[in-house]
Amino acid sequence: MLLTAIIGIAALVAPTGLLAPGVEGFEMTKPFWPFLWVYASENLFGMAGMLIAPGLLFGFLALVPFSDRGPGTAAKITKTVGLVLFGLIVLGILYAKLAPGQTHLGM
Repeated sequence: MLLTAIIGIAALVAPTGLLAPGVEGFEMTKPFWPFLWVYASENLFGMAGMLIAPGLLFGFLALVPFSDRGPGTAAKITKTVGLVLFGLIVLGILYAKLAPGQTHLGM
């Protein structure tokens, strides 16, 4: 606890900036790699894609425990949809990594 208090006091006394300051009204950076698929969906479909793509993924993940019970047809469909979503996420990451940065003004 003493070490945490010392670090906290040092941060209050001498704060440092993390990176170079941002340029007002202009943003072309890309997110960290696990979030590139969301960036790709925003590039392709606009703001709606950025909201719908994670919703579809997490909606699917919420349904997996209920649809993947037993060796029936539902389990096969769940596995197929999971593999398709995984492939789409990997393709989205690759697309966003290789595509040039885009400005997202006016959204």
